[in-house]
Formats: sequence, structure tokens, C-alpha cells
Amino acid sequence: MIVSMFGTHMVTKGEKAGEIVPGFRPYRARCGWGEFVDMLRTASKVETDPADKVRTYAISMAEFEEGRNRGNDFALGADWVGLDIDNKDGTDPDAWTVDGLAEWLDGEGVTYVIYTTASSRVGRECMRLLMPLSERVGPLEWTTFWIGCNEWLRGKVDQQTKDIARLFFEPRKWIGADNRFIASPERRPLDVDAVFALVPPAPVKVAATSVDVASARARMADKMLVEGDLACLETSPIIPAGAVEKALMAPKGGRLWRFLCACSARAIRKNIAVTA
Repeated sequence: MIVSMFGTHMVTKGEKAGEIVPGFRPYRARCGWGEFVDMLRTASKVETDPADKVRTYAISMAEFEEGRNRGNDFALGADWVGLDIDNKDGTDPDAWTVDGLAEWLDGEGVTYVIYTTASSRVGRECMRLLMPLSERVGPLEWTTFWIGCNEWLRGKVDQQTKDIARLFFEPRKWIGADNRFIASPERRPLDVDAVFALVPPAPVKVAATSVDVASARARMADKMLVEGDLACLETSPIIPAGAVEKALMAPKGGRLWRFLCACSARAIRKNIAVTA
């Protein structure tokens, strides 16, 4: 797996004065999950004043193009996911706690690391969840994947962590904070396909006139010189579940293009070569 690592520094002049920014291009570290966890655990024992965040390292789940700075446009994909879950003001009656989340994840049987951030306090926990993925997720599908993760975690994920190029501070023993670090045994990674299956269907405009799906399937099969009613397409590893019927029921105008884009993104994620 790939971990992108950054040094950070505080901007002192100009429009972004006071903002914490990457100090240099990412160092691309190739490591196993166990090595990554050991690095994080060691970092979590370093006592640090929150005012000195700029002296810590930051990590990103994305692998970036060689020679490029951090940015969504330069992300190649991610082998692990990082998600922030915060109850900073303590007003969410159904908020995850560190122990509650760890217990639930243990029940799910997934591999994870949870560590608290500098803002975490007793009763107002702010945490970061990191998990390895069953397969790499590319930039084209990342937003959809993040939505699935948020569904899985009861809608409690910080919206600001939805970008694949998101930067996370390493754990520290923050002075004044309620510091926690939990690493599970190395079990199974988060199932990417299962997460995608949790994504709520996007609102779809249905054709103004009712559609006889069976007839539409037969007509399309005839045009494509496919025997039957397109059932063979639904067993293809590059076609998302329900995509065929969704395309048939959508109003004319771009529906085939959207269908092909969805299939192409899935093929890229699964490293399946597609030729025209």
C-alpha cells in the first residue's frame, strides 16, 4: 500500500497567512499495514502542544503523480481510507465514542486504527478512523465511495474529509486533549464493493411516458445483437448492479453516455482492460 507523507509549515505572509500547508511534495512510502500502524503508534506517544501542529507530519491516503504536489487532480488512487468523526461541541446525542466505534468495528470484523485529534475532550470526542481497503479506489469513484462510508458509519463522517487528497495530521499525545489510540488486530480490509452497495441511489428523472422495461430490454438486446434480454450484461464485472435497468428507464438524452461512464469507472477500479 502507498502512504503519502508531508512535512508542514505555517504561512506567515501573503493571502494565506496563518494557514498550515504542505512544506514539500509528498514522500511516497510503500509499506504494509502493520508497518503503517507501528509508525502511527510511535507518533502517538510524542507529547506535543497543539500550537505546534506545524512541527508534525501529515499523511494522505492518495498516491499522487510523480513530481506533483498534493491535489485531487493529481491523485492516482488510494489503498486505505481516512475519515474524521467529530462531536466537538458535545451536542450530538447519538455520536460515536471511541470505545463504541471500536466495539462496532470489531463486530464488523474489519482492520482499523482509531486515534483522537488535538480537539478531543472527554464527552466531546474527535477521532480519526483509518482502514485498509480490499482494492484500490480511483479518483473517479472516490466521492461515491466516501458517501458509502458515511452511510455505513450512520452519517457521522466529517464532510471536510470527502476529498481523496485530504491531509491528516499524524497522531500525537496532545497536551490538554483526551488522547486515545486503538489499533485492531490485522483482519480483513474494508470491502470496497460492499461500501459501494450502500450508496443511496441518486434521484433519477424517469421518462415522461411509462416504460415497458421488458420490451425495452428486448429492443436493446436486438440492436446490440445480444441474445435474450440483456441478462448477460448484468453478470459482467464492470457493470454496476441495476445500471442496465436504470439506463433503460431514464429519459433519452445522455443515458447511454452515463451508463458507459459508470462502467468505465468500475473497470478502471478493477484493473479490467476495456477496448472499443
